[in-house]
Amino acid sequence: MNPRPASTPTVIDSPTPEALRTQYESGATVDELAAASGLSYGTVLNRLHEAGTEMRTSWQTRRMRNDPQARRPPPQAGHVDGRRRVLTGAVTAMIVLGLCLFRRESVAVVIAG
Repeated sequence: MNPRPASTPTVIDSPTPEALRTQYESGATVDELAAASGLSYGTVLNRLHEAGTEMRTSWQTRRMRNDPQARRPPPQAGHVDGRRRVLTGAVTAMIVLGLCLFRRESVAVVIAG
């Protein structure tokens, strides 16, 4: 009789993009998710983007690990553009004014449509 093979590290079976997003937003890094899932770094990134995850910079990850209060996302104020960036009121106002000048229309017309 052959002995049982040593158990392998826990590997997540084909994690969904939403599951990866949940773990990433809880503080896991892309490297950690790739190691735990057995997926490549690029595949993990693609799945996180597919789930609509807002990616952190390396300094945000370090800050989050050092300060548990930093895990909460900052409140979003202003307008969110197509690339999910939060624009402040001043930037939004400048964009609207620029569109008014470009289109030669009033602010009310630009805002309405």
